[in-house]
Amino acid sequence: MTGPRDRLIALFLIKALEQGSLFYIGDGNQKISVSDGRDVAHCLRLAGESQKANGQAYNVKSFDSTPRQLIETLAERLQLPAPEKHRSYFSAYVLASLVEGIWMLRGKENPPFTRHKVKVIGTPRLIDITKAKQELNYVPQYTCAATIDDIVSWYRTFT
Repeated sequence: MTGPRDRLIALFLIKALEQGSLFYIGDGNQKISVSDGRDVAHCLRLAGESQKANGQAYNVKSFDSTPRQLIETLAERLQLPAPEKHRSYFSAYVLASLVEGIWMLRGKENPPFTRHKVKVIGTPRLIDITKAKQELNYVPQYTCAATIDDIVSWYRTFT
């Protein structure tokens, strides 16, 4: 999940782009589903207002993309170069383990690069939202371009 005011994923990607340290895991073309936080809030509201939703769980997404598409769009909007480096899933996972270990030894929380991030970005993860669409009339409202534009606008006022 990401979107404007996301201080975890969006901020990590922006800082890594600015520092030139971002890389693709594999070829960066793994299909992933992305949820804009505002779409998640919208679906939660729909569920809260529906009798059908009692005791039910719903998947939410805004759009499908690839890490490459997300990062290249973000880089373009920020007028920064897109990454050229690639790492295998295995080497990214090992690097994330080292970063987590260093953070733990230093007594810090929230390492910037984690095994979870490698899993989420480095493997295909498509979400089926058919149930939310059928039972709640959920329709995603945010596209990749709109979400990234809003992230960039927020970031420019945040810094």
